[in-house]
Amino acid sequence: MHTITAEMRRRLTRAEYRKKLLGNRWLRLLGVSLLAVFGAFSFLRYLGWSFAYSGVLGLRSQAAQAQAAGEKASFFFCAFLVIESALAALVASYWEPSHLGSAVLGFVSRYGVAGVVALALTGALVAIYIVLLHG
Repeated sequence: MHTITAEMRRRLTRAEYRKKLLGNRWLRLLGVSLLAVFGAFSFLRYLGWSFAYSGVLGLRSQAAQAQAAGEKASFFFCAFLVIESALAALVASYWEPSHLGSAVLGFVSRYGVAGVVALALTGALVAIYIVLLHG
């Protein structure tokens, strides 16, 4: 386990401190868990607001509500994309860079698999929420 004292922190450069912090598996696991929960929350909020937007779209008397719902749906979708990107980067930090011949292929395979894992984890949380609360 990596424990960093105050004196060690003063001696470490920022890059070394960040490397030791990311080397702590428990902090990364906590970060992955929190990001997955926030990603699922953002996606569910996006779905809710997009359904609200589509429900009142085209009704002249509900134009202001439709615009507000559309803006909120867009906000939660963008938040979902940012959270999933951060989650994929954190998941990718668990794996060593692969040596598949070219740096581009190694990068795409590492972060591609991490993106799929991040989306699957968030999708599982969304499915659990739907089954438990609406099933």
